[in-house]
Amino acid sequence: MKILLIALHKNTLFTPLSLLYLQAFALNDRFLKGKIEIVVKEFNVIDSYDFMLYEIEEYDPDVIGFSCYAWNIERVLELTRSIKKLWKNKIVILGGPHVSPVATTVLEQNDCVDIVVRGEGEVTFTELIKSLLHPHRDSKGVRGISQRFHGKIIENADRENIPELGSIPFPYRTYNVPLENREVCLETQRGCFFKCHFCYYNKEFKKVRFFGMQRVKSDLLALLEKKPYVIYLMDPVFNADTKRAKEICRFIAAHNKDRIMFHAEIRTEYMDEELSELFYNANIKYVEIGLQSIDGGVSKLINRKSDLTRFTRGFNLLKKYDLVTEIQLILGLPGDTVTSFKKSLAFALDLNPTKVAVFPLRVLPGTELWKNAEKLGIIFQEEETHYFLQSRSLSFRQNIELWKIVNSVNLFRDLKMTKFLCEEARISLLLLVKAWIDWLGNDSRTLLNTQTNEVLRRKVSEFVKYFCAKKKLNFTIYSVLLQQEEEFSYRF
Repeated sequence: MKILLIALHKNTLFTPLSLLYLQAFALNDRFLKGKIEIVVKEFNVIDSYDFMLYEIEEYDPDVIGFSCYAWNIERVLELTRSIKKLWKNKIVILGGPHVSPVATTVLEQNDCVDIVVRGEGEVTFTELIKSLLHPHRDSKGVRGISQRFHGKIIENADRENIPELGSIPFPYRTYNVPLENREVCLETQRGCFFKCHFCYYNKEFKKVRFFGMQRVKSDLLALLEKKPYVIYLMDPVFNADTKRAKEICRFIAAHNKDRIMFHAEIRTEYMDEELSELFYNANIKYVEIGLQSIDGGVSKLINRKSDLTRFTRGFNLLKKYDLVTEIQLILGLPGDTVTSFKKSLAFALDLNPTKVAVFPLRVLPGTELWKNAEKLGIIFQEEETHYFLQSRSLSFRQNIELWKIVNSVNLFRDLKMTKFLCEEARISLLLLVKAWIDWLGNDSRTLLNTQTNEVLRRKVSEFVKYFCAKKKLNFTIYSVLLQQEEEFSYRF
């Protein structure tokens, strides 16, 4: 049996870890040895359907599986429709967090999908393949799947999570893609101590499980030898267990002779001086920090408490060791208002991280926000993306106006001259952005389309000239800085 597992990437730097786990686990099964062939194929989410269908036909698989996320689900479903039109007998399997909690609905609404794998996939997928090898292809006894069976949709019993993560083989043993330009994804644990209501991750994993420390060290050594561009530790909060994080960092520091960069998601509340220095020594250079909101009422509604004093103290330790920091906020959380979101944004900007990333709320299937959206007054797009539209505390128009601010902040933070301009004018970045949006007037609608960034950059020079005249500042120096940045952007 030929099996094709397809990853539709939003960011093609990342390796398809979930599919590589499925491949490694199934190929390691004694019964399946010699009976199956599994290939992992990667596409960009913007690749044409013709190109992807041609590649599928070239391999001619019996089974096609997709890993589904919020950013690729629309393309996946469209591709499966074409697959079924061309090759009715191919078995189409979906898995991943965007279909797992709504498996029956996915099957009801998409007759191009045959089976949905729910929850953790390694054991379920392997047992499913065994059942498909049976002459009668009887998968009624496979736990953890929903399927179309003789015209009916059947939801099989749930499957418990794997008790021992060490039973999952190293996922990169059969991955023959060069890693020099890839961000290699790796888990050291599954599950999250926190139960944030906007996140589905904790629904997949009822408790936190760890790969054994010897396994973690073995995996890290194997990856360091391959010399990837970056190693991304995909634990939801890498430093939640501070003692464990320190041991991993010490091991990386001792063996990372090529100073390969690491990427991790953390909470700054759990950073101390020792761990910050260990991050530096291990070259855990890029850290994502989920702040989401500083408003107490919002935090309570999403079950995510933050200690802002500890947050700031930990963040400043990261800056002390010159790490690349990304503070993340979510726009559209229940209870958020224009005022509360602006305060959260101002708080993040005042800390001066390398990047402030603002994400629109996605009301993801299976989350507490999904279950309680009507009660909370949240209106969101019903199709696959599930983007926030408005709530009782934040109207659609207010949401749009806040996005103008966010996109303007991103635009100006990318310009080196902005810091000098704010300092000379003695105003904050947010006040500069307000002046910019007011100056744009009706043209501010272009701020909602990121494709117009180049057009907006040209307008920045006109605005800065206007702003300098209004504040009685010398425009010449800013003109030179803007010209230099334009020339640099053109070259690269």
